[in-house]
Amino acid sequence: MRLHAEARAIASAIPHERPRLWSLTDRFSTFVNEDAFRHIAHTALLAAAERKSITEHMLLPQELVDIGRRVPDGSTGDAFRKAMKAELEEHCRSQQGLPDEKRSMRNDTRRDADSFIDERLEPLLEMAQAFAAMLSSGVAEGDKPFLELLDVWTRLRMKQERYSYAQKTNTFFDLLGRHLLVFSLWVRSDLKAPSVDAFVAKVSEDGVALASTLVEIIAILARRSDLHELAGKTAIQTKALIEREDEVDYRASLLAQLSRAIMPASLEETTSYFRAGLEQMDAIGSGDHQFTSELLLFAADLGQ
Repeated sequence: MRLHAEARAIASAIPHERPRLWSLTDRFSTFVNEDAFRHIAHTALLAAAERKSITEHMLLPQELVDIGRRVPDGSTGDAFRKAMKAELEEHCRSQQGLPDEKRSMRNDTRRDADSFIDERLEPLLEMAQAFAAMLSSGVAEGDKPFLELLDVWTRLRMKQERYSYAQKTNTFFDLLGRHLLVFSLWVRSDLKAPSVDAFVAKVSEDGVALASTLVEIIAILARRSDLHELAGKTAIQTKALIEREDEVDYRASLLAQLSRAIMPASLEETTSYFRAGLEQMDAIGSGDHQFTSELLLFAADLGQ
């Protein structure tokens, strides 16, 4: 909406801390991605509000910020990474002979830093820039950059890294990209139906999308009348995915969440999924607080 000053004021008020190096290099944890998402989102929001380009300096983790300050502003791409590696080498050389407790960077941290600079920094910058471009586009102009962000995610989630040949999917960029795209879908209510349809098809085509992620997407779709049909189709797919979950209490909780998510689009479907959740209660003990909480939230929504 071109409200740059207001966006900058809001973004600046959000508590923010640069992530640690481990949260930007871990290959297996699905939780460290939250730190990466917050950092990328916050950086992109401020850059878009201030009409600046995102640079490598902005994306460095805590352990590399001081070293990065020695690299001249304006250095980008291969030149930046080469300069970072040289400064990192010099920093580690200056600490040789010191006991571990007095070193600011241990050997394992140095290996993670090298890995981040060599393998993560360039694609992370590409994804952050695509996200910022989507945020920067005006009303009714977000479809092209949104689809470009979708393309970046589609490509980077299949990016092979060292020692990850057994993995078909790059978990880090897969989860980070999904998070950024879902946020984009939520914030850009002006996206046209074909663009949204392309995202939903892509995020669910490989059969590994989390049911909880699809429920979150359905809740966004259901609030737009032109996307009700897509919300209904996605809800059917999600219900089938939920029914394959092993834990009964988790199935029941997800069905309750799905029921609430689809409510703005169809009360009939809401009732159907709610009843499916109730059917799970016979197999759940009376102490299932998670499902009880979902039921209370559902009842509160009905009362509004």
